[in-house]
Amino acid sequence: MTTRKLLPEEWFRISSIVHDEFSALPPRPNTSLAVVAEEDGEIVGLLVLQPVWYVGPVWVKDSWRGRFIVSKLVERMHELVPRLHHCFTTTTQPRLGRLFERLGMRKVDWTVYRWLRKEQVNERKLVRTGS
Repeated sequence: MTTRKLLPEEWFRISSIVHDEFSALPPRPNTSLAVVAEEDGEIVGLLVLQPVWYVGPVWVKDSWRGRFIVSKLVERMHELVPRLHHCFTTTTQPRLGRLFERLGMRKVDWTVYRWLRKEQVNERKLVRTGS
């Protein structure tokens, strides 16, 4: 078994995998990176790195809260990026979550993981332990 970067002209090979396994449109080779695992020319594993629009941070000065500032910011965002089909955000604040839902966002039942490179993990351990 070997692993390698999938070349743009080969991306048709993962279209059916993405559609059948995830019911999703295939990622685009001009904005994403695909790495495949192959055995005798057959794709047996796939990892795709894709850019994702993330909304955050979201902030409004205390004295301005309750004046539809976030609604106006979202409206302006849609004007500036009219072809924005999806984006993501996270919050630990239930009030902000309710506001996002009123603005048309939908809560998804996902567990989110943050991927740190090994060097970053080791650096953080050194900082925490003081070593």
